[in-house]
Amino acid sequence: MVRKGSWVQVPVSAPLKSWIIMRDKIEAYIFKKTMRGYEFLLLKRNNEHDGIWQPVTGKAEKGEEAIETAKREIEEETGLKDFIKIIDLEYCFQFKNKHGEFKEACFGFGVSPQTEEIKISYEHQNYCWVNFETAYELLYWDSNKEVLKLLNNKLTQGI
Repeated sequence: MVRKGSWVQVPVSAPLKSWIIMRDKIEAYIFKKTMRGYEFLLLKRNNEHDGIWQPVTGKAEKGEEAIETAKREIEEETGLKDFIKIIDLEYCFQFKNKHGEFKEACFGFGVSPQTEEIKISYEHQNYCWVNFETAYELLYWDSNKEVLKLLNNKLTQGI
């Protein structure tokens, strides 16, 4: 599926708060390495919010750096706050929809292989830990798929 509106990759050299005309957002994949390989956490949004599967996403608060936004949104949406690895994917994209223009910075957050239960927020109705192929199929937005592919490549290359 193609995201309604347009999106393009933009340079990450400028901090999020320097993009005056755009609202700042993050996209964060939570992953863990198990005996079966890497698994990714997906959250299913409530039906009022499209009912689609996606990673953690959210908007920056005033003056907040992207990494701070990602950590805050992860805790708010999943209850997780202990990470064994944080990967700045050095990838951003911008998109436009009926709510405005956005620049989204992307991250990966590794958690312990024993992490199972998640405390989902009111924004979501379900969650699942799945392998790359299943995650790719469940995701709705092409931009989410692109970021997942980028993270999976980095993880499988040992980065």
